[in-house]
Amino acid sequence: MRKFGIILMTIAVMALFPWSASATVIDFEDLAVSGSANDIGGDRTSRGFFFDSLTNHTHIATNSFSGNSGSSFLVTDDFRGFNTTKMTMLGGGTFGLASIDLGEWNPSDGVGTTITATGALFGGGVVVQSFTLDGIVSMGGSNNFETFLFSGFSNLTDVTFRATAGTGVRYWAMDNITTGVVEPGTMLLFGAGLAGLGFVRRRRPSA
Repeated sequence: MRKFGIILMTIAVMALFPWSASATVIDFEDLAVSGSANDIGGDRTSRGFFFDSLTNHTHIATNSFSGNSGSSFLVTDDFRGFNTTKMTMLGGGTFGLASIDLGEWNPSDGVGTTITATGALFGGGVVVQSFTLDGIVSMGGSNNFETFLFSGFSNLTDVTFRATAGTGVRYWAMDNITTGVVEPGTMLLFGAGLAGLGFVRRRRPSA
């Protein structure tokens, strides 16, 4: 019975990993602007994460020009795919991404049509995923953001976002980024479960 309990504990920990720890939704409301305000700035910090703009040019908006998510969001002016935005944890550490809201934003020029996320994996390697927007911008204050799900974006040290289609300025926005951070206690419990399973295997009599 004790052996069975150890096996169940191991399975449970594996099922929870890596999302058992603190999940955070980065909604940029700690940087909120109201109405049709458009806060032009550079790099941003929100909900324990740092967003590094390569050209130090971003916007925080709520319902301005042709973009609206119902709350404040972060805008990147992607100059010909050059102005990337890199996301890292403040103070370092690894994290995962589960979902993100993406939308078009167009004050005067073109809008981003495909957003590519490239995640750097802890220990080496990358994971890449592209999201194609529907091309529908906000009309009459309607929400023009879409929710996209990530696959395989765990154990990351950073994620770089860029618009990969078209030329000229490609404006696009992100909001409601759901992250997961693996806590040290989770890793210890996971290791303990595996160690217990190994002990059970060693004690099992050979046929």
